[in-house]
Amino acid sequence: MAHLFAKRLVNKLYSRPYLIITNTVTGVISISIGDVLQQNLEHYWSHHQKQQDANPSDRPFEWNLTRTRNMMVAGIYFSLFGHWWYSYLDRKFPPHVKSSVGKKLIAESAMGPLLVSSVFLIFGQINEQKFDTTLQRIRQNLGLICTAEWLVFIPIQWINFAFVPAAYRYLYVATISIGYDAFLSYIFHRFEK
Repeated sequence: MAHLFAKRLVNKLYSRPYLIITNTVTGVISISIGDVLQQNLEHYWSHHQKQQDANPSDRPFEWNLTRTRNMMVAGIYFSLFGHWWYSYLDRKFPPHVKSSVGKKLIAESAMGPLLVSSVFLIFGQINEQKFDTTLQRIRQNLGLICTAEWLVFIPIQWINFAFVPAAYRYLYVATISIGYDAFLSYIFHRFEK
C-alpha cells in the first residue's frame, strides 16, 4: 500500500503541472545542504588550524542562517533557470536524435559559467555590494568556475542527457551536485569574514 502511494506521489510530483515546483524545491534543498556542509567544513578547517596555533579555540559551530538563506535564493534561481534550460534544450535538440547529446554538452559548456557568474550579481545585490566589487569577484573566480564547470559538470551532464528521462534531469543534477553546491558556497563566500 505504501509503495503504491509513493509511486503515485512521485508520478504526480514529476508530472508536467508540478515539475517546476518539484525542481525548485529540489534545487533549494540541494544547495542548502551544500552550504551547510561547506560551513561545517570551514568551521572544521578553522578549528584544526587554530589547534596548531598556540591558543586553540573550542568555539562551537555557529550556523550562518543568512548565508544559507542567500544560497537558497541562488537555489531558486538555479532551479527555475535549470527547469527552463532543460526544456529548451529538449525542444531545440530532441532527445531521440543521436547528435543531440553532444550539442547539449556544447550549450552547457557555454551556459554554466554564465549562470554561475550571474549569481555573483544576485549576491552583490543582496549584500549591497558595489558593482565594481561584484565584477572583481567574478573576475577572481571565473577561471576556477570554468574549470569546475567543465571538469565536473560536462561528464555529469553527458550521463544526464544520454540516460536520464527528461522529468528527472533536474533531480539527478541537484542530487549529484551537492558537493558542487558546497564548492559554490565556498566560492561565493570565501572573501567574507
